[in-house]
Amino acid sequence: MHVSVSRDGKTPEKMVLAQGVTLSGLVKKMVLNDQTFFSKVNGKLVHPATALKDGDKIEFVGIIYGG
Repeated sequence: MHVSVSRDGKTPEKMVLAQGVTLSGLVKKMVLNDQTFFSKVNGKLVHPATALKDGDKIEFVGIIYGG
């Protein structure tokens, strides 16, 4: 299946994934630290266990923090 993935509003990257991959599986494949961002699929906040579908638009938005 084909999905579109963007990080912090940058130009989306097309990716080919196996059918049934979850958002957390994509995060692991991309070697991302899931404590530093939140995820949106098709514009909605979703749980990491969400199964991705062909044509989904995934966006990872970095959490800005500091002191």
